Amino acid sequence: MPTPPSKKHDLGFPIFAVAFGPKKPRLIVGGGGGATRAGIKNSLIIYDLDEHTLDLKELAEHQFDKQDDGCMSIGVNSREKILAAAVNSPEADVKAGKNQNLRVLLLKGDKLYSHKTLKTIDRLDTSAYQKVTRFSPNGKLLLTGTTEGKLNVWTYPELKEAMPAYDHEDDIVDADFDPAGQLIVSVSNKKLFVRNAMTGATIFSREDPELEKNRKAEFRAARFGVRESEGHLFVVTNIRSTPKKCYVSKWAVGKEERDWDRKKFRLVANACVTAFNISDDGKLLAIGAADMSVSILGSGSLNSLLRVNNVHGFPVTSLAFSPGGHSLVTGSADACVTVIRVPQTKGSGWSWFTWLIVLALLVALVWYLLQLGEEQDL
Repeated sequence: MPTPPSKKHDLGFPIFAVAFGPKKPRLIVGGGGGATRAGIKNSLIIYDLDEHTLDLKELAEHQFDKQDDGCMSIGVNSREKILAAAVNSPEADVKAGKNQNLRVLLLKGDKLYSHKTLKTIDRLDTSAYQKVTRFSPNGKLLLTGTTEGKLNVWTYPELKEAMPAYDHEDDIVDADFDPAGQLIVSVSNKKLFVRNAMTGATIFSREDPELEKNRKAEFRAARFGVRESEGHLFVVTNIRSTPKKCYVSKWAVGKEERDWDRKKFRLVANACVTAFNISDDGKLLAIGAADMSVSILGSGSLNSLLRVNNVHGFPVTSLAFSPGGHSLVTGSADACVTVIRVPQTKGSGWSWFTWLIVLALLVALVWYLLQLGEEQDL
């Protein structure tokens, strides 16, 4: 397949998080240089994306304090003009146990305003940060996961604990709600858990990501299928020992542990995956790999539909599909975002064989009705 049109935009600061609003192709970008890189801003910026020209037009920007850390993850509330950003407080506040690292922002017109803050990290040093920030589909719950292994679900807008905090005992690298907002999946390198979002009860778990015998494997990401792929869970596993590889597994979601079934898994990259996401219609999966490539897979077959090489100068840190699935945006520590036009596949449609069967059935039906009419005439 020919390489699709794409456009790279230099934003002037390292990018760690990209996301889209729920309806329009409105891109939200977060990142920064932190307190140690003077002159590099720590920002969250909203852009309007023109999906025909792949151009970006800045709509609103919120600059965090120069002593704050960069924005490491973003959650978008689908019901309100609310964003949640993971930004560590200045080092002195962190050491004093006053790290208000979860920042809730409100968009009014073309401006972003600080709305609420919350402490989700216990560690008193700046090495820990909030890796995951995600609202439930109805916007009433907020999921946070940190590199100290702490997983929380908060009610929104109250920001009260919806379930007891869970300790993964390792960096949480990804987490997600199911489409109903009733289940959450969370993964660290060695553990995968699916829990009830309100009680914390474990529904399904795996503590052995091994896919190739005697090869060091680690979980890297997990997302529930939506719409066309609802009822499935997609799990990304990296093989970190040389030669490096990455697999995507597709699991059928069950009500009890015994009902979960791995339907298929496929080798998708000869490098470790650094970012993963799913389109809003559930048809496409996107992966960014350590070899600076980006690939799009079909969620049904897990077959590769597109691969673009050398998308960034550093590995992709985050990627997201636009609401209509027409664009894929990637971000990287090279201070750029790249907008890739997603080739539109034809609708599933009926094959010629299916049409032939339908035609044969119609002919048989007409013949039967004619015969029935003749019998009645007799």
